[in-house]
Amino acid sequence: MISSAETISLLLVGALWGCTNPFMRQGSIESKNTSTINTSKDEGEETKSVIKSLFRLAKIKVWLPYLINQLGSLLFYKQLASSNL
Repeated sequence: MISSAETISLLLVGALWGCTNPFMRQGSIESKNTSTINTSKDEGEETKSVIKSLFRLAKIKVWLPYLINQLGSLLFYKQLASSNL
């Protein structure tokens, strides 16, 4: 039988995962629309792509929801390891 603490923990994991996804999507869209990157013509497409990704990650609206989402993943794995299956 699953205990009430396990149930609350799993509900918290679901809330962390479900609530952060829209914020990550919105932050990614905003950073994609607002980032203007000046790169030289000599740089390849791969370099431009990496630079754009780094600028997106520098925005708090992208990495803060991602960090909270990953904390939910850690909580899930902790809960999975401690539960009797």
